[in-house]
Amino acid sequence: MALMGAIAPQIPVYLHRSAQIIERALEATGQGVPSLLREYSDIEPFQPVMVGEIEVLPILCRDTGYCDFAFLITTPDGTIHWTGDLFLHGLQAKKSIEQMKLLKARSLDVLLCDATAFMDSSMEMVYGFTDVSLVKPDLSVPENMLSERQHIDEIRKIIAECRGLCVFNYYPREMDDADMLMQCANGVGRRCVFEPEAAYIVYRFFHIKPDVFLPDADGTPSTRNPEWLNELLEHCTVVTPRQIAEHPVGYLLQNSYKHLLELFSLPGKDGVYIHMGGAPAGEFDPAYQKMCGIVETAGFAFSATQENYLGHSYPGQVKYFVDFVDPKVLIPCHSKNPERLLPLNGKQLLPELGKTYLLDHHRFYPQEDGAEA
Repeated sequence: MALMGAIAPQIPVYLHRSAQIIERALEATGQGVPSLLREYSDIEPFQPVMVGEIEVLPILCRDTGYCDFAFLITTPDGTIHWTGDLFLHGLQAKKSIEQMKLLKARSLDVLLCDATAFMDSSMEMVYGFTDVSLVKPDLSVPENMLSERQHIDEIRKIIAECRGLCVFNYYPREMDDADMLMQCANGVGRRCVFEPEAAYIVYRFFHIKPDVFLPDADGTPSTRNPEWLNELLEHCTVVTPRQIAEHPVGYLLQNSYKHLLELFSLPGKDGVYIHMGGAPAGEFDPAYQKMCGIVETAGFAFSATQENYLGHSYPGQVKYFVDFVDPKVLIPCHSKNPERLLPLNGKQLLPELGKTYLLDHHRFYPQEDGAEA
């Protein structure tokens, strides 16, 4: 989303109006590429977008946050589907089940499928092994893993039971998470406080006056701020380090990795640091262990809510989806180990960089040799 501005303005871009708010906020705070003259066209669920003879059908997967979509592409030569992020244990999993049934009825030619669940880190977390032959199609949540509802309940419990400062590290573009955290804080008498960049997105998206913590400062706003920060400061309440020190149990505070050393100026006694998907996202990132060490040294208990939770479908759920749809060609993607996701009856294709592939009369193959995929 942050790189939308890199697309030439004359190329039409369709983006849901909720996601447009986030993209504009990312631009404003310097986290995105300036889009200059770019205008976006809104996406309406199940309202086809026509590009010549090609129809692109947006299939709504989640109607909150920036809104998640899958896309069914119908051409005179066949059908292609991109699942987007599959979330078959989510609060709105029924939408993905309906998507699955729709694709089955269409006799799909090519399926581009989210295969995040088949990465080493995901497989080892769920099963303790990476042998894909042992993964069976199953829509249920694996033993000892959490559904999205259970995951939210676990975060609520950690916040409710904390007797000191509660700190969180999340992915700031996830407005569902921001909303959930604000509700959790309000429910236990805490104020949910964001760093400026995340607060600006919250302010623009929810049209509320957020609480803001200014890292690397004594809590006093500078007189030399970028335009977006001045706008935020006019529509927010600044929370100072002194206020937090005087009453730690009254706050739920965001702390991103780039400001991790702020923990040493905050009260760590009885405090907890909740890592819930923010960077560094997991142990595959060398910075993750550094983060854990700094959190511990600063005196906070570390709570990794991702240790028994996957923000995508679990491997067996993805396999169930693929087997049910049963496409002629499966292209696993969004994964470091796409080769592990195999089709039921069709063929797996792992595209090669620089190659062009054709969909011709329901056949999908590399352009140069004409061989069917």
